[in-house]
Amino acid sequence: MLVRIPAGIEIPEHIHEEQVDILYPIQGQAQMYVEGTGTFTLKPGIVVRVPKGTKHKISNVTEELLIYDVFQPPTL
Repeated sequence: MLVRIPAGIEIPEHIHEEQVDILYPIQGQAQMYVEGTGTFTLKPGIVVRVPKGTKHKISNVTEELLIYDVFQPPTL
């Protein structure tokens, strides 16, 4: 799915109990926290794989984000 997150919005810490979450940022910039990895800059050119059952969040969105977000198994 495509996810658009406007500047100034935060996606609170959460867990996907049954799914791996793979994020491909297409545009924008923010900070992302992934449990066990820490906090890093989320921006185009990187790919993030969040294992199922892992806490994660997106914060400090300084430029509107557009993310291609893939869940495995898919969300129905």
